[in-house]
Amino acid sequence: SKPDEVVIIEEKEILEDYLSSTDNQLCIDLDLSYESRFETSFIDAYAEVSCVDFDNSQDKKPKLVYDKERLIDDNYIVLCVDGSMWPGKTWPISHYEDVVSHLHSKGYKVIETGKTHTSLTPKEYHNCDFDTLLNLIKYSDFYIGADNGPMHIARGFDIPCVIIAGAALPYYTSPNRDNIVYIQNNKSKNLGLKHRQFFNKVDTELGYTFVPMAQEDPECGLKQITPDIVNNFIDRFLDIPISPNGNEMEYAFNIYGNLRDSDYTEGYFYY
Repeated sequence: SKPDEVVIIEEKEILEDYLSSTDNQLCIDLDLSYESRFETSFIDAYAEVSCVDFDNSQDKKPKLVYDKERLIDDNYIVLCVDGSMWPGKTWPISHYEDVVSHLHSKGYKVIETGKTHTSLTPKEYHNCDFDTLLNLIKYSDFYIGADNGPMHIARGFDIPCVIIAGAALPYYTSPNRDNIVYIQNNKSKNLGLKHRQFFNKVDTELGYTFVPMAQEDPECGLKQITPDIVNNFIDRFLDIPISPNGNEMEYAFNIYGNLRDSDYTEGYFYY
């Protein structure tokens, strides 16, 4: 149906929850609700704007329903390197090549779904359509890659994830914190920049940009995370083997700020 009214707002007002200053009886503006609340998770920001209360943390988890038959009969891992074109979310493709080779050496089949990909995986699934992406993630044993759309799909299917994190922290972006583990450089002062700064007024014709920019270390610590670090972590992650019947692994999730000394090694955050 058509809206009762269309309001054109000025550029400066994109930085605010515009509807909060109107006289409407009901004001639910989810656009920018997360971006305007620093160090707040997606789901908590949406709930605050919508005046929704959760009975428990389990109610915060999105759950996807999918009943199509699987495309691949074998067990496999989904890897997606695309980081929304943000330097702070994009680990080098050459590093991912080392990770794919490491997984192959351990006998795992790897499927890449992104627009950016290595040359080591089946080409038929590269840059696949959305329906194929859903199917591949739904029946995968686990997901490896950036904090991106495919990661959120994996979380909706409760698929275990290994995330290489920088500008965005899965602790904030994903309400489903079961079986999600990530590697990040805690010594980077720009780690988690997305949750502290979202808008920039840059001196270009573009005006405002929605990608947080860092004057120093725009990769937000990703440059210091080497393939060896990720491969060693994956070895720990795979201590419990994948069963022929699908994923039956369980992983501990340690909340930031509550680490054991053994979990904190050379500034990197291991789960």
